[in-house]
Amino acid sequence: ASQFERLDGRPYEILAIARDIRERRARETALRDQAERDPLTGLPNRTRLLAELNEMIAVAPAVPSALAMVDLDRFKEINDSLGHEAGDRVLVAVARAMANAAEHHTVGRLAGDEFVVLMRGATVGDATAIADRIRLAISHVSVPARGERIHPQASVGVATIRAQAAPQAILAAADAALYAAKEGGRNRVVIEAQLEQHRRDFGDFLLADAVFEAIADDRLDLAYEPIVRLASGEPVAHRALLRMRNPDGTVTPYEGFAGAMERVGALPTIDRCAAALVTQALQQHPSLRAVLRISASAARDSEVFTFIEEALGAHSGSGTRLLVEIAEFTGSLDNEAQRAALERLRRLGCGVSLCEPGSGYGVMNIARDVPLTAITLGEALTHSVQTSHRSRALAFAVQSLADALGIQTLADGIETAEQLAVLREIGVALGAGPLLGRPTRVPIALVTLPEPAFAEAS
Repeated sequence: ASQFERLDGRPYEILAIARDIRERRARETALRDQAERDPLTGLPNRTRLLAELNEMIAVAPAVPSALAMVDLDRFKEINDSLGHEAGDRVLVAVARAMANAAEHHTVGRLAGDEFVVLMRGATVGDATAIADRIRLAISHVSVPARGERIHPQASVGVATIRAQAAPQAILAAADAALYAAKEGGRNRVVIEAQLEQHRRDFGDFLLADAVFEAIADDRLDLAYEPIVRLASGEPVAHRALLRMRNPDGTVTPYEGFAGAMERVGALPTIDRCAAALVTQALQQHPSLRAVLRISASAARDSEVFTFIEEALGAHSGSGTRLLVEIAEFTGSLDNEAQRAALERLRRLGCGVSLCEPGSGYGVMNIARDVPLTAITLGEALTHSVQTSHRSRALAFAVQSLADALGIQTLADGIETAEQLAVLREIGVALGAGPLLGRPTRVPIALVTLPEPAFAEAS
């Protein structure tokens, strides 16, 4: 007790009692820490992770941050085959490896074999590098179990932490990226920004598989789009359009699968299928004059032209009724094998056309290297020829080039009477499109002409 004086000078006493609560506070802190940690791995649990995630959201975007969700690949198989005790040892070893690889960043366990890494101050590039380092560290883990060694692997999804975003939304974005990593083959990192690309890639491979199944089941066939003389409307040829008949009875047109096949590098295979079907059709229909469109990617190699040559060689005389149309090719045929293959097609009587997309470069390059027998105005050029002065000027320039070379022009994708009128005025000889006739399952009767549908190059 201490003695003090009152204002009037009389003393009074104050009794003070002190108690040391440091030990109690330490126990409380330990209990709170225990409540926020995973009992198996000792890592922060969901409660602690969400609290720290909220703190990071509050300072975003001033402090760039990211979240990675990590899930062990085929962990259920470890539990099922080697038991939960072995599974727990794997989780502990993985947690240790992740914490070491993440350095100062927070590693926590959500549940089961799902972990989260909170990367404060990390850009997307930093986060991707950290996530891949963690993935690699996990792949180096080795856990003994029943005389074997378990080598786990993990898939990782990364999402950026955005201002005012709900924590569950960020977790969901990382989880979606994680799912894409699983779909993409596991043991990889996918960032949120790559999701759309991964979804498209996965869809492309599924569609490509369906096309290859259709090839094996003989479910690819042709539809025939009439090509007419613009001056008279008389049908003189058909463009052969590849399509896929699906098991459910529906039909997928070429445009529905060509993009996916090109992105997986399989479009030349489809072109060869189309070439085989067209050469067969030329045999079955002696009056058929056909246009076979070859993709630009296939035209960069001589194989598809050689394939057509061999197929035509098996059906003598049918080459004079075939026009090979190179689709929107903007390069040049600087490969001797390409030029030689096209020259051999010409010797078989086969015509060669280039589809001009509207740039003007492709026609000049190809015409310099190969004797064209026709030039096709692509859909983009046809659709804008009525409304764009530049497109009309380019179409007129292409027609002038064709006239100088002594060859014909063909306009693709004609949809309106106004487009047709402009093309006639320019002097385009042939055309195709919805206005002139829809594709049919069998070729319609052609007008008997004294000369081939496509003139020889002069």
